[in-house]
Amino acid sequence: LYSNSSAVSANGSAYVFFGDSTTDRLRVGTSSDGATFTYQDIDGFGLGSSASDVCSSDLGNSYVSAIAIDNAVHVYYNDDKYNLRHATLTPSGWVFETLDGPGSSGVRGSDSTLWTATHPFEAINNAGSPEIFYEMTDNAGGKNRLRHAWTWSGNWYFETLDGFSSTAGNGSIQTIAGGDPAATVVNGVEHVVYIDRNLNKCRHGWYTNGAWHFEALSIVCNERPEAVNFDNQLHLFTAEGDLIHLWGDGLGTPFKQEILDGAGGDGGRINQFIHGFISAYNVAGEQHVFYFDYDNKVLRHGSFDRKLGAWKLESLDGPGTETQGKGRWNKTLYAYRQIAVTLLGRTLHIWYMGETGWAALRHAAWAPRG
Repeated sequence: LYSNSSAVSANGSAYVFFGDSTTDRLRVGTSSDGATFTYQDIDGFGLGSSASDVCSSDLGNSYVSAIAIDNAVHVYYNDDKYNLRHATLTPSGWVFETLDGPGSSGVRGSDSTLWTATHPFEAINNAGSPEIFYEMTDNAGGKNRLRHAWTWSGNWYFETLDGFSSTAGNGSIQTIAGGDPAATVVNGVEHVVYIDRNLNKCRHGWYTNGAWHFEALSIVCNERPEAVNFDNQLHLFTAEGDLIHLWGDGLGTPFKQEILDGAGGDGGRINQFIHGFISAYNVAGEQHVFYFDYDNKVLRHGSFDRKLGAWKLESLDGPGTETQGKGRWNKTLYAYRQIAVTLLGRTLHIWYMGETGWAALRHAAWAPRG
């Protein structure tokens, strides 16, 4: 098991998608109670050969992003032939298509001359329509760009937003940009935050008044950032030694900023190197963020207490947590794999990976009191 994972809830069930490096296939686990899961291979090596059906590619190392629209489950993923793929669960089964990359049709802005980068990306549900933000490059490598796909009248459309070949203006650049994007919608405005690979800094784009706008952020950004809407403000998280939290309207005014963890302090904070993947989620009016203590390979969790107006931080799983019981273990966790998060009923579910040697997909669940 490799495995990057993404989760979504629809039709009273949770779905977690992940790549299996043993079979080279994309798998899905499904549960209606959050406790018992059934698993299925849905795409990948040995399952088919048609570009409009299941593919024959190696999907064991795929990055994945799942969303639900009108209770329909959609999952997006990249294959080892540098394509961006899409699968939809219909009443008659899974339906597949190649959206962008060498196997695409080259219509409405898709580009068969470009390669979809084997890096994290994000799909979002924007008012009932899917949108995807992802990184592409030329087949020689090094000319990275931020790509955007969306649907209109039943058709997919594609454009380059930032980086090489960008024509968006409004602060866009012509150098290596678009790395590991995260996206969300705040007050009807689309936001995407991603890596400028020249400067190893974060960049931010937003769409207002019929145009995209871009800005450079001052924070270091080597690993994928996280973006989430909380209380109608844009919240960003990065993990580059410290867990950094930024928040604001995201419309070009300066962000507020704090060191959330890594530099020590009260509220459960630690003085350790924070690095790797981050996932944030809102539950019952509370903000939650999951991230890694890279020094000790431990999964960490932060939640914002509205009554106290302060963050509470804790070590959730991994070495040193096993004495807390409830299925925790003392083995190290893999900081460079996606953390999948979804809400099923009132219960928050997360999935994450054990490190090489005990590579297993881990699952934890939490429900608010009351």
